[in-house]
Amino acid sequence: RPGDVIEYRLTFTNHQDGPVTQVVLNDPIPVGVVFVPGSVTASREDLRVEYSIDSGATWSTDPKVEVEEAGEMVLRPAPAEAFTHVRWTITGSVNPGAQVSGRFRARVADPAANGGES
Repeated sequence: RPGDVIEYRLTFTNHQDGPVTQVVLNDPIPVGVVFVPGSVTASREDLRVEYSIDSGATWSTDPKVEVEEAGEMVLRPAPAEAFTHVRWTITGSVNPGAQVSGRFRARVADPAANGGES
């Protein structure tokens, strides 16, 4: 229902005999939900979290949008509604049998707030 909060969790388990590197967890934010800023967590500290506001074409730790203020174009933090993806990149290695997970929350959008679009 509109306003409900959903938690998304991605988990990677290393089923190899040795450590693996270059592990990336990438999750699109589904249409009809809005990313909850500050809700991203990870099971390890050696994960770099980045966001996309253009369906994964570009990534940033702090996405910005250009807006007009007093007749000038300025960069401002992207609104939660603009976020399309969350990505965790593990900077270290994952040992055999180990798991790594990332989580974020999203709120179910109110279709009436968008003129019936979700």
